[in-house]
Amino acid sequence: MICFVHIERAGGTTLHEIFRTNFPSYLMITPCKPWTNEDSNVFTKDEFRAIKRTLPFTKGIGGHTTRSYLGYEEFCNDKIQYITYLRDPVERYISHYFYQKFKKNIDWTFESFMAELRFDNFMTKRIAGTFNLEMAIENLETQFSFVGLTDEFDLSLLFMREELGLKDFSCYYKKMNSGEQYKKNENINEIKATYLDEIIEHNRLDIELYLYARSNIFPRYVEKNPHIQNRAVNMFRDDNKEFEYNLWKRRALHLYRSYACKPILTRLYRKYHP
Repeated sequence: MICFVHIERAGGTTLHEIFRTNFPSYLMITPCKPWTNEDSNVFTKDEFRAIKRTLPFTKGIGGHTTRSYLGYEEFCNDKIQYITYLRDPVERYISHYFYQKFKKNIDWTFESFMAELRFDNFMTKRIAGTFNLEMAIENLETQFSFVGLTDEFDLSLLFMREELGLKDFSCYYKKMNSGEQYKKNENINEIKATYLDEIIEHNRLDIELYLYARSNIFPRYVEKNPHIQNRAVNMFRDDNKEFEYNLWKRRALHLYRSYACKPILTRLYRKYHP
């Protein structure tokens, strides 16, 4: 059973599609409330139990409201393999601003976005449930089966397949929701030049968390998988350039999720989040 803890603007939409392609029963949990780091807006263990009862063949779940510390294991006979991807906090923070402003059409200026404290240390809060760096690091070490890096996305995919023991897992993908279309609206280099000190101040815990994962967790994957080196990554990238999703399979899966899964998920959300 896979549980993907999806952090905004860290490559998660692409990863969802990879999971869906490999596991037709994989469910992406879509939050109904806009602010996904709120304690009241999580996918509860009661909802997890209901999913296991109504859709017992579900291979995995993922989304902005899943958490590793809520006790899903209580209602799962199999081990739950928690997964997350972390991104350079400065890049993630700016990307989150672009997405909120140009995709969600929220009338932010960068100053007003920084004044909204719910975006501070976003990754730490997602992993720990609170702004506690030590707890977030401990959770990464003890609860997560894999911690990938968005900045090393292709390499992370190949490591993830090995670490989770997914022998027949296809890592090929098309980039989804990359945010490139938003960057033309404002100059990212100008934002960095003007606000870098403030961005760092708003993300101090996230910077420490990211550096810990990059310096301590990721090197273990490198050491354990010496066969996955630059040559293997370059070969994967060359092959991936030609990849296309199967159109008919995607349509069939869309129908299954729209008419079989979505009504159930909607009813569950209304029941547990009145």
